[in-house]
Amino acid sequence: MKLYHFTAIEHLPKILTDQKLTRTWSNISLEEPESGPQVVWLTTDLTPELGHGLSAGGGCVLTQEQAKVVGRPAGSYIRFYDKMTVRFTVELPLSQVRIWSRWAREHGSSADTMQRLAQAGGSDSWFVCEQEITAANWTAVETIRAIQHRPDVMQAIVQSGIPVGVRPSWKDHTPEEKRAQLARVSALIKPGTAVAASAL
Repeated sequence: MKLYHFTAIEHLPKILTDQKLTRTWSNISLEEPESGPQVVWLTTDLTPELGHGLSAGGGCVLTQEQAKVVGRPAGSYIRFYDKMTVRFTVELPLSQVRIWSRWAREHGSSADTMQRLAQAGGSDSWFVCEQEITAANWTAVETIRAIQHRPDVMQAIVQSGIPVGVRPSWKDHTPEEKRAQLARVSALIKPGTAVAASAL
């Protein structure tokens, strides 16, 4: 099944180094954020325009309710990465993914919690995977919004041969070829290192 995972450009170097999409909170309970199995969040939506609970960057002063969810003091300022910047396209067997709404109910999520999460938009398209998703299951890694603050990452992706845009040939590469490409991109990404304008 073809699904999409959105993330921030700041997370990309670690994802490429580790060669996997790692699991995070499943939000089974908003009162106890770490309850329930961890998951990789996925969607059938090609774009993040419906929201999907993805931050678009910026920041805010935390309310009491938000502070509970993120485990920080109320009134503190928190910065959000723009998680609408990078899109991973993955191919997974149906046996490895679950429709979010059914999965959440089976794990004891309340109707109120599910409704509050659904207000983020796009919940009809949500799936979860309880396993990490390795590079062997990626078919494309794409930047879908303009990125000027990390030209080093963009240049590294281009130089590495990892698909930027839809390049079906990625899924035909051997695991060894994928590992080599991911190692090259990880080596090229040096936080704080400027890339010469001529290289862009």
